[in-house]
Amino acid sequence: MLSSLSEQRSMTSSLSELKSIMSILLASMCRIFLVTN
Repeated sequence: MLSSLSEQRSMTSSLSELKSIMSILLASMCRIFLVTN
């Protein structure tokens, strides 16, 4: 029970980190796209 809870927490934290990284990548790609056009 405790191990599964900690695993879920680590999964959610990694997911939030992935989301932040994806948003940063998307923002930089949009900037590059706007600058090149």
